[in-house]
Amino acid sequence: MLIAAGTFLLVCGLVYLGLRRGLRPLDDLVAAFEKLERDDFSVRVSEEAAPELSRIHRRFNHMAEVLGQARQQNQLLANHLVNVQEEERRHLAREIHDDVAPHLFGVKVHSSTIHTLVEQQRYAEVAGQLRAIDDTVGQLQTQVRAILKRLRPPTLDELGLEEALSDLVEGWRMRCADTHWTLEITGPLAELDDILQITTYRVVQECLTNIARHADAHHAFVNIAIVPETCLREAQPGATEAIEILVRDDGRGMSQDTRPGLGMTGLQERVQALGGVVTLSRLGGQGLCMLARIPIIQSRLPA
Repeated sequence: MLIAAGTFLLVCGLVYLGLRRGLRPLDDLVAAFEKLERDDFSVRVSEEAAPELSRIHRRFNHMAEVLGQARQQNQLLANHLVNVQEEERRHLAREIHDDVAPHLFGVKVHSSTIHTLVEQQRYAEVAGQLRAIDDTVGQLQTQVRAILKRLRPPTLDELGLEEALSDLVEGWRMRCADTHWTLEITGPLAELDDILQITTYRVVQECLTNIARHADAHHAFVNIAIVPETCLREAQPGATEAIEILVRDDGRGMSQDTRPGLGMTGLQERVQALGGVVTLSRLGGQGLCMLARIPIIQSRLPA
């Protein structure tokens, strides 16, 4: 009995030591998770362990690497967003300073002149100054409308997304008569919520602006359609459909070593913020094709 008891205790001790040694990697894994909670994405665990634990450690290291890359990308996107906002503010400030402020100063000058003419009882000259004020105010209204249109297109609220897109394409058709502009719309765009409508408009606006500035194209084609959610790369909870935005041209295209500019980067950020994807295809020197798909989340739809 003593020998059996001793053997039992010895076996229990060996089993305890073996389990403690074999499960020690779990303590390292717990400590690594605690570092992840403190935003330390550089933490890694040793993959030298039992086969079952080694697989878990490899997946943990991969997860930590992906989280670190995602955090770095989020920081870059946040910095870029701040730069875009500041650039937009500088542009608006420049427009107000160069276009609006001179007209306001002109109105002040004419009003001061009218005051002087009235004091001098030169009433016959007042009418000319009033006409000058009227002309200046008209020019000021034009500049203010241009700034408001830049901030948010009025046709989007007044006529809806389809009419706003048609008006946008028609504007480029008038300004760039050498390019044949085509717009096709499939699906009830009026049922989209406000954020999807303004995102769709801005995506098309940015693409058409790039075509007009850089492509030197003969044809530009825009297609807006509602497609099944299965067309997305990853399923989105609450989404049964997606809006697909296709913009294609037959211009000079873009070389492989050319990086997208700030406008295209901002476009991608808009789409990705809504859970969508953007694909930019270079057509071998025969144009460029931009394809964006954004999920239509049911919880975002208007009642």
